[in-house]
Amino acid sequence: MPCRFAEVIVNVHNRKVDRAFHYAVPEKLPVVLGSNVIVPFNGRTVEGIVIGFSDTAPVTAVKPVLACIEGEAILDKTLIELARWIADYYLCPFIEALQCILPASLGARREIIVEIGSSLDDPDIRALTLLDPELEKLVQAIWRGRKPVKLHNLTKRLGKGIMPQIEMLAARGFLNLTTVYKLPAFRDSVSENEGVPTRKAPVTLTPRQLEAVSVIDAAVHGQAKTVLVHGITGSGKTQVYLHAIAHVLQEGKSAIVLVPEITLTPQIYREFSEAFPGQVAVLHSGLTDRQRANEYKRIVSGAARVVVGARSAIFAPLRNLGLIIIDEEHEQTYKQEENPKYHVHEVAKKRAELCGCTVVLGSATPSLESYALALSGRYTLVTMGERVGQNPLPPVEVVDLREELLAGNHGIFSRSLLAKMTERFSRGEQAILFLNRRGFSTFIICRECGYVAKCPHCDISLTYHSNTGLLRCHYCGYTVAAPQDCPSCSSRKIKYFGLGTEKIEHELNKFFPNVKALRLDADTTTRQGAHRQILAAFERGEAQALIGTQMVAKGLDFPNVTLVGVVSADVTLNMPDFRAKERTFQLITQVAGRAGRGVRPGDVVVQTFSPQDPSIKFAQTHDYQGFFTQEIGFRRALGYPPFNHILQAVLTSEAESSLIKCAQDLDGALRQEVAKLNQNARHHLEILGPAPCPLRKLNNRYRWQLIVKGKKVDELKAAMGYAVKQLYEFGTTGGLALSLDVDPIGMI
Repeated sequence: MPCRFAEVIVNVHNRKVDRAFHYAVPEKLPVVLGSNVIVPFNGRTVEGIVIGFSDTAPVTAVKPVLACIEGEAILDKTLIELARWIADYYLCPFIEALQCILPASLGARREIIVEIGSSLDDPDIRALTLLDPELEKLVQAIWRGRKPVKLHNLTKRLGKGIMPQIEMLAARGFLNLTTVYKLPAFRDSVSENEGVPTRKAPVTLTPRQLEAVSVIDAAVHGQAKTVLVHGITGSGKTQVYLHAIAHVLQEGKSAIVLVPEITLTPQIYREFSEAFPGQVAVLHSGLTDRQRANEYKRIVSGAARVVVGARSAIFAPLRNLGLIIIDEEHEQTYKQEENPKYHVHEVAKKRAELCGCTVVLGSATPSLESYALALSGRYTLVTMGERVGQNPLPPVEVVDLREELLAGNHGIFSRSLLAKMTERFSRGEQAILFLNRRGFSTFIICRECGYVAKCPHCDISLTYHSNTGLLRCHYCGYTVAAPQDCPSCSSRKIKYFGLGTEKIEHELNKFFPNVKALRLDADTTTRQGAHRQILAAFERGEAQALIGTQMVAKGLDFPNVTLVGVVSADVTLNMPDFRAKERTFQLITQVAGRAGRGVRPGDVVVQTFSPQDPSIKFAQTHDYQGFFTQEIGFRRALGYPPFNHILQAVLTSEAESSLIKCAQDLDGALRQEVAKLNQNARHHLEILGPAPCPLRKLNNRYRWQLIVKGKKVDELKAAMGYAVKQLYEFGTTGGLALSLDVDPIGMI
């Protein structure tokens, strides 16, 4: 009978070993597809993942698998194929793609087990114990019960100084030391800890909602595999999702529901748990390792058939997957910033292709790419243009901050916003104040010499935080005390310039000292569970104002919120990115949708220095189609997505002179290859750069970029792959780091 070999991807992050290695499987070792194993590799032992089996191996001297980590395998054939596709599409090592799917908290725990050896009754051991009191304690500890003991427990009880005696006894055969690898034990899940809600009676759907559910059902049972639900804020998309999932569950299938922000997970988890008690698991980065491991246990065992979570929940190991729902599909948080730089849209569509399920994209402001695909017929489009209960969309007032300054108002709040807040607060209603940044002030500047406090490691100004009196870099974490005098010219004319959530809170307290406000931003939500506690307190009415960054702009549903104030709409508008106008329109439209969701009508005030900008004008009238028509024309003229793919190469180094040389070498090789491809290809490739990134320095490393655009992503990858190979084979790349991003979301 031929020997069985496991094909293993080893946990070594080196592209030179980015392939499967064959290992013999010992007869008694329970190795299965997806198993975490321990294998010998290059003179050491490493972890690896089994991605397949074969009856033959390409070499004759095949080493054996040393150990199989205890615990049920998370990966199945579909997830392994998905990882293979991610590695190919996003140009990353296979092991990175696999580890992206496997939660880090499920990694192996190494334990050494101490057992009594066959020679423990030997007279020599008794003689040794008489001479060494510590050794006598050790023998007594092991002898008690004659059961295996964890080495960790022995050293904890007797001290780490006992190790020489343990090693001596093991060398003489008195003790056996066995290394065991285990996955963490599963206990109660986070879902069970939070209690199982009672089932709510199903809501009667509106005709538009029924139509949307019908279209999704048809897609599940037919050929149209991606559905775009374009529903305005308050149109009831969540109820559509719930009914579509109920139909899928009735057929014995499972479903994934993705939300863009961790803040949205508790609220949507509650809604889904009430609809499907005991069947919902939750996955997001805010869970402890224990909670995450236990949720995975429920998913793998089949106890949970609906998974709600943020981006990484797309990899939930559900069996018989029938539906993937991506809510607020336009959000850029669905793109991973670290390697592998995958986008949930593409991963979801590939997973749907592999397992034959349907993808539903939902948004009030779909990405231009998704809406263009829907108009072209590649996606099935469903439009929900009315709010449930016939509540109107709130009127949006645009305030020109230039006129406020001319009228002598130099404060944060316009006269109109102040008046509306006074009215709402007097009636016991609530308001949301939105700003797309955090901190007290954007930066400090010397009005005498123009000095601006910047991070010494990054090419960015430091942000002032009043609660600590510190200046902080929000990229690398560098902090320094805020100066009283100018560090450059010693002038006392230091001015705090800009806006932040802390400053808005300070100003709100000045105008409304009796109004309690809560802040929801990256600074107030560092503690586990803080998101949920802040939102729950606001929902209970413990505060009348909620101040926040992008976390408050989407998905939240508070019926008592009748006023939304966009304190500054210009932050995203002026970013050096071709998606700046799209993001501005989406943010204003989304945050405006938080107002007037209950029985009381709502109002929105948008403060800006650019009131005539199309993204603001179209958001004022809730006109998505108008914005799309204008913006898609610009994208077509400039060759940006959805008309072309983009591949971005970012080169970084501590020495900018050598970095520029590497960027020029990469550019030369890339242009040479692109010229060849353009001779034969029907669609031409275009190169932009090399040039400094908008954020030129980060963490003491200078950053330059090259961008190549084209209709065929495989052509972009082939051209860049050739250029990178040439750079590393023939160039001088000491200290260089290179990051490749296929279809980047941000260009900063």
